[in-house]
Amino acid sequence: MKRTLLAAPALLLVVGSAWAVLAPQARPAEDKILSHFIGKWEIEGKHMKAPMKGTAEYTWALGKKFLKGDGRIASGSFAYESTIYMRPTEKEGQYSIVWLDNMGNIINSTMVADGNKLTMEWMEKTPLGDHPAKSVINLLDEGWTDTSSGKINDAWVEFGTVTFKRSK
Repeated sequence: MKRTLLAAPALLLVVGSAWAVLAPQARPAEDKILSHFIGKWEIEGKHMKAPMKGTAEYTWALGKKFLKGDGRIASGSFAYESTIYMRPTEKEGQYSIVWLDNMGNIINSTMVADGNKLTMEWMEKTPLGDHPAKSVINLLDEGWTDTSSGKINDAWVEFGTVTFKRSK
């Protein structure tokens, strides 16, 4: 029994290593767009007309294969926390996204770059029902803006915009 318990993690390590060699490799993680996010950020803006403030930090993770972002935002008595993992795909200008948050969401999506504009769409589960959601990020010289929208009755409705500025 003890030998089986020790062999299982070793087998997973060997299989995982082999998969890493055989699987198609993404573009290098030192991607110009992802590099823009590296650092500590102050967040300020509005969502559903309510003011929001917070912080975020983005760092390379897992051998620079992924960009990891951790964020915390407060709006009144509501506190929101999220972790996001991003990596380039094999296709130029596309990024795989995994988003986790303290509301229990696990979102898998693709973000598409068009110059300094990045767009991500996903299906969002809310107390008001499921609906398509979209985030449009505009990269600026000293940070970025993130505008979130939801599709309601076949029309995109803007929920708000937050601005990320480098912490001093």
